[in-house]
Amino acid sequence: MTILAETTQQTHQTKRTAPLRLWIGIALVAVAWICAWFGPDRTREIAFIPLWLGYTLTVDGIVFIRQGSSLLSRSRREFVLLFLVSAPLWWVFELANIRLDNWQYIHPYHFSWLHSHLFATIAFSTVLPAVLETSDLISTTRIRGWGMHWIRWSPSRHGLMVISAAGALLFAGSLIFSGLLFPFVWIGLFFAFDPINRLRGFPSVNRRVANGDWSLVIVFAIAGLICGFFWEMWNFYSMPKWVYSVPYSSRPHIFEMPLLGYGGYFPFVLELYAAYHLIRSFLLGRVPSRLLVDRDLLDTDPKEPS
Repeated sequence: MTILAETTQQTHQTKRTAPLRLWIGIALVAVAWICAWFGPDRTREIAFIPLWLGYTLTVDGIVFIRQGSSLLSRSRREFVLLFLVSAPLWWVFELANIRLDNWQYIHPYHFSWLHSHLFATIAFSTVLPAVLETSDLISTTRIRGWGMHWIRWSPSRHGLMVISAAGALLFAGSLIFSGLLFPFVWIGLFFAFDPINRLRGFPSVNRRVANGDWSLVIVFAIAGLICGFFWEMWNFYSMPKWVYSVPYSSRPHIFEMPLLGYGGYFPFVLELYAAYHLIRSFLLGRVPSRLLVDRDLLDTDPKEPS
């Protein structure tokens, strides 16, 4: 297999070299964190963007040190693609929240519609890179080997189509019956998109689970909690910031997020992964994924569903 083969062919010396982007990332995080919490209003307004760009560059740099390569060194195109796909993906959830009203934004002063949506779009572009870079980092640890020989679950083609339809209905139901089914907004699209990716022969969680490999599920669960913690921590003293009004789980809180709400970060990462590969398949076709979480996919891929 040739996908990401260079990740195992780097020299020991290369692995020990800290790339420049690591130091740039650390500097961005340090400065933007201070500005987000303690800076003047105009500085705090934009601090989220360099803060999460810095986080992403820092994590990419750590992956490079540990693995000998990283997403940015392997494929700048895919690294940039994560940012381009991220913003419209998060806008889907912002549109869903018009119905759900589970979170609201607090601003220090009035923003024009154009100003607000332009800066929001740039900020939203950092979500997917942060999550998948964090997943790549976890993939360089022993955690990546957890759950690789569990229960096999390989639905037939008909079963996958039924799951996909059910996922779409779950997502729609979360909007129609928002008071009761609102949690399914964070998992419905995964069940809708992941089977489609499997049926079309693109990376999917089900492709691994069909072979008894649940390691990707564990990696994404941990990545979701890590990113969720930093999102909520950095948001707590920031301005603008977001607050929550989630039914049935108003207390206790960790930062602004109700404790039970952190459970939503795990399926959210699954949705991002499935949606990214669906969109990527139309943009890049059969070009192999350069993510570490996909590095040995073809080696473990079972037969296509019948």
